[in-house]
Amino acid sequence: MSEPTRSSSKGLPQPLTAAIALLAAFILAIRGANLLYPPGHNSSGWLWFLLAAITAAFAFAGFQRREGEVLPAARPACFQPARRVGWALVLVGAGIVMALATMIGLSTTGNHQLFRWTWLLALALLLGGSFLFGALGSGTLAPWRAKAPADRKINWLEVGGLLLLVALALILRIYRLNDMPPGIFIDETNAALDALQIMEGRQDSPFGTGWFETPTMYAYYLVALFRVLGTSLVALKAASVIPSVLSVAALYPLARLMFGIPAAFAATFLLATNRWHMTMSRWGWNEVAPLLFMIAALFFLLRAVRDRRASDYALAGLILGLGHYTYLASRLVVLVLVLYLIYRALFERDFLRRNWRGLALSAILYLVAFGPLLMTYVQDPFTFNNRSQQVSILHDMTTFFQEQGGPTPGAAATVLSVFGFPREISLQPLQESLFRHLEMFHVSGDLNPRHNLPGEPMLDPVTGALMILGLGFAAYQVFRPCPVSDAEKRTAVPGISGGHRYTLLILWLFVPLLGGILTRLDEAPQAYRTLPVVGAVVLLAAVAAVRSVDVFGWGLRSMVGSSWSRWARAVPAVLMGALLLWAGVVNARLFFSVQASDGRVWQAFSPVETAVAAEVAGKMDDHSLYLSPRLYNFSPLQFLSYRSPDRGGGGLREPAYQLAEPAIDLPLSDPFGQDALFLLDTYYRDVPELFRATYPGARFELVEGPGGQPLYLSVTVPGDEILALQGLQAAYTLDSDQSPVTGPYQGAPQFRWPADLAGQATASATASWSGSLKIPDYGGYAFQISGPGLLFLDGQLWSEPRFLGKGLHSIEIRQIEPGSDIDILLSWTAPKQGSGPVPPNLFFRAVPPEQGLQSSTYRGELWEGEPVFSRVDPVLLFAWPEDEPWNAPFSVRWQGTLIATQEGSYRLQLRADDGVRLWLDEKIVAEGVTPDTVNMIDVAVPLTAGPHAIRIDYFQRGGGKALEFWWQPPGEALKPVPPGAMVPAQQ
Repeated sequence: MSEPTRSSSKGLPQPLTAAIALLAAFILAIRGANLLYPPGHNSSGWLWFLLAAITAAFAFAGFQRREGEVLPAARPACFQPARRVGWALVLVGAGIVMALATMIGLSTTGNHQLFRWTWLLALALLLGGSFLFGALGSGTLAPWRAKAPADRKINWLEVGGLLLLVALALILRIYRLNDMPPGIFIDETNAALDALQIMEGRQDSPFGTGWFETPTMYAYYLVALFRVLGTSLVALKAASVIPSVLSVAALYPLARLMFGIPAAFAATFLLATNRWHMTMSRWGWNEVAPLLFMIAALFFLLRAVRDRRASDYALAGLILGLGHYTYLASRLVVLVLVLYLIYRALFERDFLRRNWRGLALSAILYLVAFGPLLMTYVQDPFTFNNRSQQVSILHDMTTFFQEQGGPTPGAAATVLSVFGFPREISLQPLQESLFRHLEMFHVSGDLNPRHNLPGEPMLDPVTGALMILGLGFAAYQVFRPCPVSDAEKRTAVPGISGGHRYTLLILWLFVPLLGGILTRLDEAPQAYRTLPVVGAVVLLAAVAAVRSVDVFGWGLRSMVGSSWSRWARAVPAVLMGALLLWAGVVNARLFFSVQASDGRVWQAFSPVETAVAAEVAGKMDDHSLYLSPRLYNFSPLQFLSYRSPDRGGGGLREPAYQLAEPAIDLPLSDPFGQDALFLLDTYYRDVPELFRATYPGARFELVEGPGGQPLYLSVTVPGDEILALQGLQAAYTLDSDQSPVTGPYQGAPQFRWPADLAGQATASATASWSGSLKIPDYGGYAFQISGPGLLFLDGQLWSEPRFLGKGLHSIEIRQIEPGSDIDILLSWTAPKQGSGPVPPNLFFRAVPPEQGLQSSTYRGELWEGEPVFSRVDPVLLFAWPEDEPWNAPFSVRWQGTLIATQEGSYRLQLRADDGVRLWLDEKIVAEGVTPDTVNMIDVAVPLTAGPHAIRIDYFQRGGGKALEFWWQPPGEALKPVPPGAMVPAQQ
């Protein structure tokens, strides 16, 4: 370790003066924090903070320039013999050639699966050559002074302390992981579904992009976790927990390298207990990874500059390049390092001369690591800038200009035009976003409950105040990149001492904030996209904490003399340790007690999706599961109920549940006899007759969340009632002058006489089998009768193929040749089913809906020509899948009678995607016919008690497909119009 040396610099504060100034700085900082902290926010707190920063900088600078500082000793690399350098050049050259071959191959053949191996080989060759190089830079082949043996001893106390901090970070990130966060968000599971597709054999390029332009390499990382931990919630959360804990572990060596051991312990503890970092660490997502890659890249870069080791330069470039495969914030991480190197090149003599070889090697490794993904961005710029453009603050700047008017200031307009931005924008939203992000640390943090306890400052008062004190000292050091005083020169460690460390912290603090400042104003401040700044925050706070101990100890020593000097330092060290410990307790209490129980946080983490997924996962082994369209497509459900084909499941293509719309999917064609569980949108509770008309024993449960908020409706249908409806009703006429013998028939699609009745039948005997046939899919159907029979469907003799709508259709099979020895087989050719006998579980002793509105569906969006199919819809609660009834365009007309139960004002509501028009008593009441969007009709109409003619015209041009019909009778709540309130028009 380098030892501090005293210097008698004139004009610097004396020990007691510095201690008093620092005490004043703490008082000013506490006052500023109290004024800024909600709810009593007072902007004058910023002035107190400014005074605190200036006063602290005065005190810290006095101690540093008089006493120096303790930093780890350098471990300079040796210059290697020419032969070894030659082999290193061969390996590096081979790596560059292999990298060029990879880029050319990717651009010409697109075979990413093959060239990922050549890419890995190129990286391996470059790293191997770098490790052979030894030292890089100016000098001779003579090695630097070797370290003393004592320097190589491991300080087991230090290692033990670090392990304790890492264990603390792990505990704080996995404790109550099942309920905090209280649910799972779609961003997490959408990326997980990409990983599952890869596991099922989809050949995704590791250099491509997936969900929201997330680099596919992240999906391969998830694949590795799923293979080790299984496709579970724990495995998904581990995707964030692992890099977050590694970030805590990696921060220690970086902080130790930059500021020494005490600062390293303080910074690591602050990051381990930081609520902001803890919150993001529990997402199963990639937002925590850029901080880890930044810390690691900085460590190797700073150590490389200090020790001139080629392998460190190479690792810095490699890690920085691989960071691009994580999250978009990694782009700002690169900007931080580039600006830092530019600063050092401008302010440090001979910096580039000493380091250009190593920096060139870093650049090569960076470009090779990032190159394949960069090729994707070049070939398809959409994958690079789409997400950034979606959330860009330029939308707000343009909108504000259009609404408020006024030219952009001349100088600003010139700058904007240089960077390719339009002049017709306002800077007001950008200014507002900047202010919000500066206030997020102490005043009002991220309002998104997934990112933060809404509005709570991102930092606790202790960390926030210490950061301000450290920031003041860092600003003072910006133009002092090299040691200045005699004490600093004698204690300097090559490549690491000096003010450039603080410039790095300032860049680290403010540049990643651009990830939030430049995004939409309604999301500001953004704690998610700016997470890398946490590293700078804790380092600034740690520097302030350690230097405060030094200054206060310095002042006490000057008062009590040398005999009490050890205690003089111990007292402020204990007090500062207690203060940091209190900050950790505040963060943990706020996270696990307040944030974890906040209803807004619970609401933000997809409570419906999470609850539905949990019930499906728990009951899919002993229930037949059916979900309404909105619930069926939840990505959390797809992930949490996933069973891989390798383990007997159906994978993503055949989940353990089925899509169901009760209005057209009842009764159930389930031949297994187990209970069926429907999980439905809550509004189905207002139309229980949909189930009870078919299954009287159906049981209803409204599943609620904390505070009684309805989540979804659970409907259990007894298995015996499901089986009881299956089959047809048979009527056997033994003789032409006798009444038929009736009874259930289970033999469809094969129709023959039962043996006991066949023996009693005469030569004139006939039979018929009637009931309903459930059509499982929209499309064209062809039926064939083998044997002496006729098919009547929907009351009409079947003669030729035609399009049939999904749902129940009345059916009758008539025997046309007398006698009891007939054998009739009903076969079909059906979409998605192929050709063959009609499945027996599609026949029911039930009738199609008789209450509701008569629907007629047309090709095209103008209700022209003959309807393709018609049926009675008992309720209008439709959310058609993409291929139903066919790809757009189509149009539907519902007609019938609406029964008003009493006289009064009725609220009628239609929610449509695309357009809709409402007719009542043969007059247009309202319409919303804008295509390619959601249209809403919400009107109040006076109705007399009794029937009223109603007609609803709906058209679909493309995109989402939905139509819902709601009403609110006098004195009642808004609910779907029930079947009993509608009578279909007669065709």
